[in-house]
Parts: sequence; C-alpha cells; structure tokens
Amino acid sequence: MKPFLPDESGLMTLIGALACVLLLMVALAWCARRSGWVQRFQRSQQSIHVLTSVSLGARAKVVLVDVGEHRFLLGVTASQITCLSREKVEGDV
Repeated sequence: MKPFLPDESGLMTLIGALACVLLLMVALAWCARRSGWVQRFQRSQQSIHVLTSVSLGARAKVVLVDVGEHRFLLGVTASQITCLSREKVEGDV
C-alpha cells in the first residue's frame, strides 16, 4: 500500500494558504500593538498602575503608584517600602 502524497500544485496551494494566514496574524498583531490596544487592555485588567519611578541611588527609589481611587508616593529600598504620601484621585487621570 502506497502512502498518500499530494501532487505538487496541491502542496504549493497549501503552503501559500498557510503563509497568508501567518502573514495576516502578524499584521493584526502589529496593528494592535501600534494602535495601543494591547496596552489599554492590559491596563484595564490591572488594579495597580505604576505612573513613574525615580532612582535615588543604587538600592533606593521613589515610586508614584495609582491603586483604585488613591495615588501613593512610595519610598522603596532593598529591605522595605514606606508610604510617603497618599491622596485621593478625582476622575480618570
């Protein structure tokens, strides 16, 4: 019994179709990333947003974080995290 081998034109059609599907997936991923849709989706799933971080030395930094309706200014070292300031955020920032 011989194994089934598709003819050459059928194989080329299959490879062409797979290449088109792959190219379409890459193009859609590029468009989603370029438009910012991916970042907006990821941000909407998170309850903590790091707004900015400033390094003060080798092992210390100050971080501005939004958590729900509150904004925190945190001092972060290798051994601890200290809340320096807390305020309520009004509206969508």
